[in-house]
Amino acid sequence: IKNIEGYTILQLAIRNGYYECLETIIIDGKAKLDKKGPRGNTALHECCLLGLDGAEPLRIRLKHGGDASWLNDKNESVIDVAAKQNCPELLQAFSKYQSEKMLKQHMKNSYDDHTRIKTIHDHHSSEKL
Repeated sequence: IKNIEGYTILQLAIRNGYYECLETIIIDGKAKLDKKGPRGNTALHECCLLGLDGAEPLRIRLKHGGDASWLNDKNESVIDVAAKQNCPELLQAFSKYQSEKMLKQHMKNSYDDHTRIKTIHDHHSSEKL
């Protein structure tokens, strides 16, 4: 659902500073995280356009997924928009998100490589290989 200007509810909450309801909109409202609004911006783009004020909603958005590689109508990625804002907090949020994502993937791969699941009396257990 979009308003008359083409903004999604998620983008409007971000643009108007209603950060406390973002998780509810994302989880309970099942918001489309990467839906584009005016000028081809996603909710992540909108966070970055707010500069320092966008750091908190950006962290919330990244925590719940979304694709930072989408390009807007100016052919700018979310990170391009963040860099233009000259706001270290935005770039730190992306850096932390990417680091955590890589670490989780590495841990998952490591766990998958060194363990197997066995079933004993209808209970699942993992054991080292």
